Amino acid sequence: MNFTVNRKTSVFIQIIFWILYFMLAYNLIEINNRGNFYTLMQTSCMVFTFMGISYVNALILIPKLFTRKRYILYSFSILCIIVITPFVLLAAMKIIHSFFEPFENTIRLVNNSGQHRFVRILIPTIIFLFGSTTIRLILDFSRNERQRIQIEKERLLAETKYLRSQMNPHFFLNALNNLNAIIRLSPQKSEKYINTLADMMRYVTYDCKNNRVPIGKEINYIRNYIYAQEIKDDDISVTFNTNIEREETQIEPMLLMPFVENAFKHGVFDDGEQHPILISIDQRKGKIYFSCKNKANPGIKTNADPSYSGVGIKNVKERLEAGYRDKYDLRIDNEGAYFVVELVLGE
Repeated sequence: MNFTVNRKTSVFIQIIFWILYFMLAYNLIEINNRGNFYTLMQTSCMVFTFMGISYVNALILIPKLFTRKRYILYSFSILCIIVITPFVLLAAMKIIHSFFEPFENTIRLVNNSGQHRFVRILIPTIIFLFGSTTIRLILDFSRNERQRIQIEKERLLAETKYLRSQMNPHFFLNALNNLNAIIRLSPQKSEKYINTLADMMRYVTYDCKNNRVPIGKEINYIRNYIYAQEIKDDDISVTFNTNIEREETQIEPMLLMPFVENAFKHGVFDDGEQHPILISIDQRKGKIYFSCKNKANPGIKTNADPSYSGVGIKNVKERLEAGYRDKYDLRIDNEGAYFVVELVLGE
């Protein structure tokens, strides 16, 4: 159940509540008093007192103490309010009475003992404190639940985006065309090439359905991708180094691939020289260190080319924020002749 309302509606409800309570209290006090102005002052003093302790509790004590798990200090504060409020309110009532008594001869004082009056103030004090605590906690719970649902929706949206972009259909179309050429020109390589494509499809179809996969499988996919790129282009030179302590370490699937794909897509290979792509994945003390470096076209800037700042890397950033909040460090450098990506993932 969602107990949240918008700000205007909330203010309106609170105003209506206090007006109704004021009218009720006025009618109850008027039974024992014939002086209307005296009754009005007495009612105002009582209503504003209960209003004050309610908002102090809801807006100050709960967020500053209770939600921060300072329960002892919060309990002590509430106890002080419960004990002090009746004395303060009774003293205020006495001052009001002493001020109006010379001028209002028709006032009939409440025919109750001081102890009874103390109890009659103590009970609503406890009720208002308990009520304001309950309402604030319900609203906080509802707001936190709504935020949790929103974060989950954003996470699912980010995962949906990356699932749509993780396997470029053009890659497999090109792979099939390459396979046709390989079969004609170098039949002995065709079997390995087919097995590589099958392994990649198996990983995407089955393993990537899970939220996390062993990093060993992610590395194997990257290695297969590199092989598929190298076999179709002799100018491509890739240095891929790995040093993993535990291959069963879990990582989100296809998290690193957009950076690898960009290195091949935008690397400079057409000037007659081999310019290698440098990729490394290391694991030290539980953290994963990923680095990807390729020679870039100086004419392509991060803010101009969609592959650098668009869907691919944007999805990675969304997934990092959703799955590795405060546990990752991503640096992208596109200044100079090289495009460099460095990512550190913590457990």
